[in-house]
Amino acid sequence: MYFVRRFCSSTTTTTTITQNLVNNAARDTLPKVLVIAGPTGIGKTEISIKVAEKLNGEIICADSIQVYKNLQIGSNKITVQQQKQIKHHMFDILDVNEEHFNAQKYFIQTVDTIKDIVSRGKTPIIVGGCGFYIECVVKGLHDQVSLTNEERDEIKKIEIKLKEKENWIDALNKLKELDPESANRLVKNDYYRLAKSLYINSVKGERYSSYIQEKQLSIADQYDFRSFYLTAPRTVLMEILNQRSEKMIAQGIIQETVEMLMKGWNPFSRSSQSIGYRETIDILLQPPTRIIDDEKTAQFIRDFQSATRIYSRRQQTWFKRDANMEWIIANPLPNFEPVPPPKLSKRQLKKANNPLFRKEILLKQEEYNRIEREERENKRLKEENTISSVDHIIKSFNQSYSIFQMNRNREEEDKLKVYSKQESKTYPQKFRIFETPDLRKNLVKALNSARAYLSRNKPELFTMKNPFTKTFNPDE
Repeated sequence: MYFVRRFCSSTTTTTTITQNLVNNAARDTLPKVLVIAGPTGIGKTEISIKVAEKLNGEIICADSIQVYKNLQIGSNKITVQQQKQIKHHMFDILDVNEEHFNAQKYFIQTVDTIKDIVSRGKTPIIVGGCGFYIECVVKGLHDQVSLTNEERDEIKKIEIKLKEKENWIDALNKLKELDPESANRLVKNDYYRLAKSLYINSVKGERYSSYIQEKQLSIADQYDFRSFYLTAPRTVLMEILNQRSEKMIAQGIIQETVEMLMKGWNPFSRSSQSIGYRETIDILLQPPTRIIDDEKTAQFIRDFQSATRIYSRRQQTWFKRDANMEWIIANPLPNFEPVPPPKLSKRQLKKANNPLFRKEILLKQEEYNRIEREERENKRLKEENTISSVDHIIKSFNQSYSIFQMNRNREEEDKLKVYSKQESKTYPQKFRIFETPDLRKNLVKALNSARAYLSRNKPELFTMKNPFTKTFNPDE
């Protein structure tokens, strides 16, 4: 009876309780598939490799950029040594100019891979941060619209047009008039699926929602999926993301981008729009007559950091919808330099007594106090979270499904899911590697040299037009 009270709410009927227990018991007879998700840079790769070694597993990549060949630094791909440790699938399978790989193709190939791994007595481990890829495998693929490559190109044109207008609300309201059910399914700023819905409704004359009434492709009833989302307290996560962006620049993302462009990488391809590469291409393909100075270089770093944090927020928004995914603090966290809480100087404290500056200073003090509170909370969580993520995942994976769900600390999970959009945007962007103009001096030279090299050897890049910009007006 104690178990039943823990597992079910007091208002649940006896019939529902019995059915849940029967369903969970049946689920325990299915082959298990492990899912490890999380924001970019949280350390999924290292943790998943250790888990795979202990569970006799093989890793299936669920990253929208790591599927492309030759994009190493910006996608933070595994090293050659890591590839030797554990077999990886759905990794380096596409040319960088491939435009028509989609969730359906990912689903079909991943399902075949899971079946193969299970047939050899091993554990499939899906690892990545692409929520759409993971969801289509775990819950089923409900988008079965048949589109030609030409139609997909048209959808991309609409997506670019919508992004240029930067008015998500108006575009969403337009879709609500045509197909409210499709509009309600969208995650904010998911312009691709908004464009897809508008295209099907406006051009094909059909409601997109009519295609997704039933899940036609699903393996949800064939496997026991155990899902985990690795994350960190907000201030820690923000600093990890900021410093990760700088590390990629220091590791050579500029050189890698130049090499790929010289080999024929289309600067308007889908893969080139990924975080880091997009910012690098934008600054490199500025007109050669414009000087890239320290100010532009610093802005390049800030844009890189900001895009990374915004993407992390979108990942978090997507995954927190899944009630079956357990949220845990990544332990150990990736190596990064903690940011000490800033203090008000004596001069600032004196200014606080001046009515002209009082409001400004008090707002700063409030921000500093918030950071200090979060630092104390981070320390408390770290002390309590002594068990490593690897041990926690393996222990939970080996439990029955009912025990796995019952043992989750949902109160702590809810704390981790709280994510402030405003704070993520305004979080102080502390440079670590390129902190001062002197430290950025070599980076300024590298950017100017790289652009000059492209201008001499690939001048057509500077006059290329985006082939997806001409399209019909989605407002009509």
